Amino acid sequence: MSRLRRLLFGGSLRVRLVKLVIASALAAIGAFFALSWAAHVVSRDTGAMSSYINRRYDESARSLGDFMVANDVTEASSGRLATWVHEHRDVEIEVFSDEGFVYASDFMLDGSQLPSLDSEELPAYDGMRVFGLELADGTPVTVYLFGSFSFAFLVGLRAACAMAATLLFFVLFLWGVTRRVAYVRRLESAVMAMGAGDLETPVEVRGDDELASLASQMDQMRVSFSEQIESEKSAKQANRDLVTTMSHDLRTPLTSLLLYVQILKDGKYADEAQLGEYLDKIYGRSMQIKTLSDSLFHHFLVEDEAPGEKDARGPLGLVMGDLLAEFSSSLEAAGFDVVLEGSLEDVERPVDESALARVLDNLLSNIYKYAARHSEVTILAYRDARRCEDGRVAALAPADVCGLRITNEVEPAPEARESTRIGLENVRALMSQMGGSYRVERGDARDGAPGTYTSVLEFSLRAPDGRTSSTEGRN
Repeated sequence: MSRLRRLLFGGSLRVRLVKLVIASALAAIGAFFALSWAAHVVSRDTGAMSSYINRRYDESARSLGDFMVANDVTEASSGRLATWVHEHRDVEIEVFSDEGFVYASDFMLDGSQLPSLDSEELPAYDGMRVFGLELADGTPVTVYLFGSFSFAFLVGLRAACAMAATLLFFVLFLWGVTRRVAYVRRLESAVMAMGAGDLETPVEVRGDDELASLASQMDQMRVSFSEQIESEKSAKQANRDLVTTMSHDLRTPLTSLLLYVQILKDGKYADEAQLGEYLDKIYGRSMQIKTLSDSLFHHFLVEDEAPGEKDARGPLGLVMGDLLAEFSSSLEAAGFDVVLEGSLEDVERPVDESALARVLDNLLSNIYKYAARHSEVTILAYRDARRCEDGRVAALAPADVCGLRITNEVEPAPEARESTRIGLENVRALMSQMGGSYRVERGDARDGAPGTYTSVLEFSLRAPDGRTSSTEGRN
């Protein structure tokens, strides 16, 4: 059915227009013949044709009688009847008086061949009627009227049928054109809606002509615009998130930097060696701030940076050892007691040094804000829970992982601080980027013991091919 519909109504606009003209014309021609036949049958069965013919004969006879009187027509001036005949082209007449022939319009018959006024044969002559009239001088005459009224009736009937068929043709043609015009208006409405910002409503595609192709292209353009807008929104949101993250990450080394500057300002160092150590830490924090600011600068201005060009990678054990040493030193400088257990020095799993430094900086900032002052901070490093001697870790960590558990006591009555939780979200995002995970474990305060807060960082020891990344894991 769809193939037949496409054959009859499909195609380009030009083909559709030709098909519409042909279909409308065929329908009009069929309607003309059907109406003509129906009108002929109806007029015959109802006697409408006979009534029309009789009425025309009577009107012609009255008109002829009035003409004779008005124009003083006598036998001697019978030639004046030519004027009346000229005005009534569908009628021929022959006029006879008691004395004989008076006038004939085009031909003359022998009077013996014509029926008399009282003849019973008159009904047999459908194309003729006999009337008794009087000339202007009162002379009685017999008038034979020969009219082509049946032909005129049929011509009028056919003309009415032709007008109805023509009207049907234009109605069908305009109906077909109006449908496409209505579709064009719908496309116009769709364009106006897209211009007003509505990119959710799809554009209706109907048919297979140029308008359907245009509608399809418009809908693709709508989808493209919508995706582009969503992409721009995502990019803007990503930039906002990056600025927020980097700004938060900049605060942590800045806090440590200010802490060491305050120590030096107050002269709280034992000797020149410790002074040099603090200066080195100040320099390291300053370089870290510079690195983060450069990273932010490159993100917005350097678009063609090669993948992996900005991030240095190294073995997890070595990188974590250096970062934990600095992490512990910063906590001790802030007044915390640090207990370091375990080691990851043999883990060769590659890790992003910058990202891992940002993770520990965020955790350091979290301890500065929320840990109990001058309390103990426990740092437990472990690798492969099956081989770890610490039963706690074996029970809490899955096999073939290495990780770090940083536990601190929570301030019993913490000061009111506004928390945006940006730091924790940064840690989760960074750990996910490095193929690791981050979770938090809380211990409630009970029996006089303070509550605890544990940050757990874990990395898988297995590479994608299934081999372990730790030297101790190799068999």
